Amino acid sequence: MYFGRRFSTLVVAVVAWLGTAMFTAQSHALTITISGVNGNLSAKAVFTTNGSGELFLILTNTATVASDGPATTLNAVFFDGSLTGWSPVSAKLTDSTDKAYVDGSNGKWQLFSTTDSSFNTSGNVGGEWATGTNVSNQQAPAHAWSYGVSSSGLSNTFGPLNLIDTTQNLAGPTSPDGNQFGLVADSTVTLGAKVPSNFTGTNNTPVVANSVTFDLGHVPTFNIHSITGAEFIYGTALPPENQITVVTITPSTDSVPLPSPAFAGVALLAFCGVLRLRASRANT
Repeated sequence: MYFGRRFSTLVVAVVAWLGTAMFTAQSHALTITISGVNGNLSAKAVFTTNGSGELFLILTNTATVASDGPATTLNAVFFDGSLTGWSPVSAKLTDSTDKAYVDGSNGKWQLFSTTDSSFNTSGNVGGEWATGTNVSNQQAPAHAWSYGVSSSGLSNTFGPLNLIDTTQNLAGPTSPDGNQFGLVADSTVTLGAKVPSNFTGTNNTPVVANSVTFDLGHVPTFNIHSITGAEFIYGTALPPENQITVVTITPSTDSVPLPSPAFAGVALLAFCGVLRLRASRANT
């Protein structure tokens, strides 16, 4: 009976330590979502951390109306804020439902194909997207945004040195080109359907339906005040004329606890050790 009470006390102590370890090891993933609508155009930029300070941007063309050419293709997002540690390292199709499509030789939509292994295995499109700082929308009056991410050169705002992955070139010149790898609405593409005339030509496809995720680097100071506004840009030139949605709203936030795998593993091993000790003593 004495050993049973001592064992019970020990189990309680281990369980209590497990809860404390898991709690103290928790980090919080901060998410800021900025959405914009302008007529049939609709876009969303989600900034989120992974709990260790790595910052990701998920850029999505959320329109329900089909894109009909570059003017309704989401090619860039400019945003204001402070991101200490900004150093973009990758751009990838967000998930397996996101595909790249091209104007086929028969004038019909077909899946983009390439021998590039990084695209085929991980959806890497870093050679087709560029980033920059202090980027102007060239409107009157012009506004210089703190940061920009773009699949287009946008009137020489972005060039070869701005590419996220300078070792990759999936289509066109080794530079942010025209409409290539811009984001279209999901409803734009049906395999085998006729490609709208505004998408024909070598600079207008491939396009992505409908999302790309960017790793913007280690930004440990990211907080609810880090992003103060954004501008979604449609088309391939600046000033953007009517192909733009301006967003100056306050982003929403969401904190989600993330359990630490290291603490969880150590705690589990400790608890299993206690159970094994109890079983061995019970059999002697």
